[in-house]
Amino acid sequence: MEARKTNEMVLLQELAKKLDFDRFNVHVDGKKVKAIVEEAHQILSAQEANEYDQDLIKELTLRLAIYYAFFKRDPELAAQYAKSYKEKVEKNTIEYADACGLLGYAYTIDPTFRDDSLYREAIAIYEKEENLHTKINIAFNQQYIGLMFHRNAIEADKAKNIALADERTKDALLYIGYAINGQEKLLDIFPNIRIGLAESLHICGAMNIRRYNNTKTFYFLNEADRFLEEAENCEEIFEKETGARHFLTSITYQSRGKTLGLLNRIPEGLAKFDAALERQVDHFGTEFHPDVPKTPQFKAELLMENKQYTEAFDALLWAWRIKKQVKYRDDFILKVTENSLEKVLGELKIILTPEDLNKTYLLLFQTAVLLGEFDCAFIQKMRKQHEAMGYQKMTLKDPNRFQFASEAQIAENVVDKKMQNEDKDEVLPRPKTN
Repeated sequence: MEARKTNEMVLLQELAKKLDFDRFNVHVDGKKVKAIVEEAHQILSAQEANEYDQDLIKELTLRLAIYYAFFKRDPELAAQYAKSYKEKVEKNTIEYADACGLLGYAYTIDPTFRDDSLYREAIAIYEKEENLHTKINIAFNQQYIGLMFHRNAIEADKAKNIALADERTKDALLYIGYAINGQEKLLDIFPNIRIGLAESLHICGAMNIRRYNNTKTFYFLNEADRFLEEAENCEEIFEKETGARHFLTSITYQSRGKTLGLLNRIPEGLAKFDAALERQVDHFGTEFHPDVPKTPQFKAELLMENKQYTEAFDALLWAWRIKKQVKYRDDFILKVTENSLEKVLGELKIILTPEDLNKTYLLLFQTAVLLGEFDCAFIQKMRKQHEAMGYQKMTLKDPNRFQFASEAQIAENVVDKKMQNEDKDEVLPRPKTN
């Protein structure tokens, strides 16, 4: 037993040397250190980890929190290690402030998280000292306070509380402004903060998209596109300087695709969505990640605006399939896609032949069966609509219920080769309608 512990301690020391990164450069070697991170994760998950040198354990816990938060963007493992790190450091210290911001970020990966208390706690500690580290992190935490206000404005919109939404938007813009000013001032002495500036600019762009959606004022749409283009430029420079892709670029492409579509630059918008998806699947090694379904969702919305309903159905079905297998704190994210699917099926009812419309519904039902969701509320509603149009009732007891979907339509629809790697999850075939 003692010999094994000694061997593991030596191994942990070697692993710690190899995991020498922070949140600004973890993207450079993120793929290369995957096996090392998994080995460290396995050892730290064992009960005996409490018996090892705690300074070493604390350092490895921090590295794993950074890896899962800023590279893999795994909300559960990022929060697990960030919370563990926070418990290992002394309160009211710079380390503790770092831990608060890191844990807040881990929670923020979930797009429904809206609490800014950890970010505020971190800033309160950083403001007691003035140095490069604290300046960088004050701006980091300010941008996420701004994001929390933005998310709360979205909630107020959903509740049709316009006054509260406007108030939260003003607060969001205030904090994002603080972050952008701080990050721009630090560019000359700390160039890597450019990726933080890019994210602040992206958040500002997303806010202006929301303001355009609420007011239909083209000034906000043009401002959104301007901020997002600036964010793209920052990300391009950052990736050239560091020699590696960063996940934020694909998220910016998602939003930029939306503004380009709204500006009637449809081919450019669709190209952004395709580029975002390619980068996301390459980065995460799977399509089943919380960041991914927004891409086909936004693409579908643009296609619907352009009356390309068959293609929109494909994209929405893909988004729905991913969202059904990714954990979210709020059902609203899934309902957005389900509402869009119902809307596009209504349009297809007008333009498709009865035979093709039936095939489209069968593809939806086939996907639901593969997911084990044939009896979920949304599919039950769609089944009733399908039956009300005079089609044969679909039941799991009917061996011919998905005859069309089980033949060439599904067989030809293989998963992109880029998803077929050693990291892949169990993926389902992506349905198509043409």
